[in-house]
Amino acid sequence: MIHGLDVELIRKKNGKTNWDDLTGKDAAEPAAATQPAEQPAAAPLGALAIAGVELRDSRMVWVDHASDQKVVVDKLALDVGAFQLGKAFPVSTRFEFKNASPAVEGEFKLSTQVTVDLDSGHYTLQTTQLDVLARGETLPGGKLDTQVKVPAIKFNAGADTLQVQDLSAKAAGMELRTELSGEKLSTAPKFGGEIVVQPFSPRALMKVLQIDLPATADKAVLEEASFKTKLSATTDAVELNGIELRLDDTTATGTASIRQFDAPAYAFKLDVDQLNADRYLPPPAEGETAQPAATPGAAALGIPVEPLRGLNLNGTLSVGQLTITKLQLLKVVVTTVAKEGLVRVHPFTAKLYQGNYAGDLRLDVRGNKPKYSADESVTNVQVGPLLKDMVGDDYVTGKATLNATIASAGDTVPEIKKQLGGAVKFAFEDGYVKGVDVIRDIRTGYADLVGQSVKPEDKERRTYFSSITGSANIQNGVVKNDDLYAKAPLMRVKGRGDVNLVNEKIDYRATVRLTDSAKGQLGKEYDQLAGVDIKRSRKRSTKGERSSRKNSAISSTTRSRNSSGTTCSRTSSSDDPCAGARRCWCCCFTPQGSTPARW
Repeated sequence: MIHGLDVELIRKKNGKTNWDDLTGKDAAEPAAATQPAEQPAAAPLGALAIAGVELRDSRMVWVDHASDQKVVVDKLALDVGAFQLGKAFPVSTRFEFKNASPAVEGEFKLSTQVTVDLDSGHYTLQTTQLDVLARGETLPGGKLDTQVKVPAIKFNAGADTLQVQDLSAKAAGMELRTELSGEKLSTAPKFGGEIVVQPFSPRALMKVLQIDLPATADKAVLEEASFKTKLSATTDAVELNGIELRLDDTTATGTASIRQFDAPAYAFKLDVDQLNADRYLPPPAEGETAQPAATPGAAALGIPVEPLRGLNLNGTLSVGQLTITKLQLLKVVVTTVAKEGLVRVHPFTAKLYQGNYAGDLRLDVRGNKPKYSADESVTNVQVGPLLKDMVGDDYVTGKATLNATIASAGDTVPEIKKQLGGAVKFAFEDGYVKGVDVIRDIRTGYADLVGQSVKPEDKERRTYFSSITGSANIQNGVVKNDDLYAKAPLMRVKGRGDVNLVNEKIDYRATVRLTDSAKGQLGKEYDQLAGVDIKRSRKRSTKGERSSRKNSAISSTTRSRNSSGTTCSRTSSSDDPCAGARRCWCCCFTPQGSTPARW
């Protein structure tokens, strides 16, 4: 029995300790020992027995001046029951602790039943219970209360194996259970077993840890989660097989691994049944009016170049059903491979709105500036339902197919725009554009020119089309399209122009021509418009500068002939020669075969 033990261990900055003299570390070489007299044979270890050990009201201090550390163990108590080899005996200890840096203090309690069998090499801990209550500003929530229970821990020295049976650990409202086994502990350690995190509430956990709860569109999320997996680990690798992760109504299964801890190589394959990501995104602010996105200017994108250069990753994520920004995606597969500064997302596939998406995305951070490239295709996607889900209005419908190959470089948005290049092809089939009725606008415009009127219609304005096709070349941030072609009932539309992404300006011209089939369908007074080119140009700045629409580019000296063959000598210096008094229709419509007026 020992009471009031007080031990202070000190290590100086030069590495010397205050117990070096006890170990003889600095003592002179001892003189040759004389041959001891023959002693009687010792009793066998199997007969070793100790009545017990009791330590009370003791204190231990560890001071390390080299690392500026100080740990105080106070009110130390230790109880060891009657000890005899091969038989279980109780061991318990309790103390208070205080660590200087980081500032943490608390209480520690441990109790167990120990069995030592030297003959068989078996060492066992049974009914082990550990309780630790720690307090400190560096701890999440300022406090951490942990309880650990283990029915049995078995070590076999001869077989070099370890077994941990049904370990249970509780902390911060979570409970972890595991069974682990180890082998070749002294040569090539290998561990395996099952890890289970019992269902818990992430929302409640964050409150306990005093972590700010994220604002979510659905306040019912983050209410339940659980995790389980089978573990296999060595000194240089960890593998998780049979992963089952649940979050609310989403379940993910699969595998994950980390190899070569000095230069980690990560791998995973996860299958998610369904995920509504919108539930976890921030809700829109009440009464908030959507504003145009501000130009980022020269702000850096914040791409973590250095971590990406060292990243070694090969992973595949599959999602059976995904909702994100209100879009509905099915059978999403994303494979990401990263090595030596090259990141590739391929294959990247999904089914959406009766069509398919396929992408091959690349990021190269080996040089001074990040480089980006994308080869993407959208095939047979129904645009109407997509827009209805995404923005709430199917203002364009039809089946869309798009192919794009683009590339750029830079670490700011303006730089990426300037470096952007590539090619795009697109096609729409069998749809309509809401809010626009080109045929009715032509009839109304012509009637206005000749002093007539058109009977108002209550039906929704729509322009139907059977196909819209085109392509675009992108160079130095300028998207140029020269071959827009649309087929629609009673008319054909051609378009050409460009979009300057650098200056954020649009310059586009479209030509509408009524087909011969329009004769007799719009009324006899409109038959003369068949085959007429009706042109319109549009210049617009996406930065909010004044847009310019030109109904005609006729200068003060331009003349064109009307359908009667007479000459219109009307001149104007304004952007719209048809503005002002009664319009002559020849300024806006040009008969087939004559020089077309620009509209």
